[in-house]
Amino acid sequence: MLGVAVVAALAVTSAPSHVAGVLTLSILGFMVAIFYILANAPDLALTQLVIETLVLVLFLLVLNKLPEFYGDLKRRQILTDSLISGVVGVTVFLTVLVSTAATPGQPIYEYFLERGGIPAEHGQTLLDWGGGSNIVNVILVDFRAFDTMGEISVIAMAALSIITMIAMRQRGEAQ
Repeated sequence: MLGVAVVAALAVTSAPSHVAGVLTLSILGFMVAIFYILANAPDLALTQLVIETLVLVLFLLVLNKLPEFYGDLKRRQILTDSLISGVVGVTVFLTVLVSTAATPGQPIYEYFLERGGIPAEHGQTLLDWGGGSNIVNVILVDFRAFDTMGEISVIAMAALSIITMIAMRQRGEAQ
């Protein structure tokens, strides 16, 4: 699976059009969702799938309004852009690599229980009621879902507004 993600990332650089590039890049987002499924995090996988699909649709709507070709680029500009992209990519990769290599001294749920002013029995009650194996998962699933639903609602409303404005402009109703 990692191989598919790497191939998709490399294929973006040689995509023949903007649309092909966005579609190829979206493969990476869907691969992240598959990684979440393999890591036994179906809630995160579902969120990733919904957001990735929504962002893909928005990108395609925007790209539909852009010109197909911007003009000839100089070789120096291409090399500069490639160098900057490479440096940013390597920096992000190394940051993720270093941050995931560290192992905390104690489980994170203990940290939050100790510093959150919540007695341990309340934390256990949250685990029992939430049906999770640790307090962080219970909070993510039970409470962050509302936040994510709100974010999706905002993005959906913005998308509907943009689609409405584009349709009005095409019909000559926009001012």
